[in-house]
Amino acid sequence: MRLNTLLSLSIILFSCIIPYNHAAADPIKLGAIFAETGEASQDQYDSFIGARLAVEEINRTGSVLDRKLSIVLFDNTSTAIGSKIAAEKAVKEKVVAIIGSSW
Repeated sequence: MRLNTLLSLSIILFSCIIPYNHAAADPIKLGAIFAETGEASQDQYDSFIGARLAVEEINRTGSVLDRKLSIVLFDNTSTAIGSKIAAEKAVKEKVVAIIGSSW
């Protein structure tokens, strides 16, 4: 599961990052939409931890486009409407890519 998350994160980073006019020191902000609450929270915990560990590993061993990564968790409350609300929050937070839920 963690390998799949790491591979997914890598694909997202290298194919979907939209360059912004940020200083090189600013981290690239990623969003992670997973169930922190609700019936899917048990199943999605490992996916979120895997995404967070992948970001930590990338930051520890190097960078992406000469910038570190940061990851922000958005709780979808295990619902489709919660996922929509979480995606809207991610847009407001100005994330450049979203790692999505596995349900």
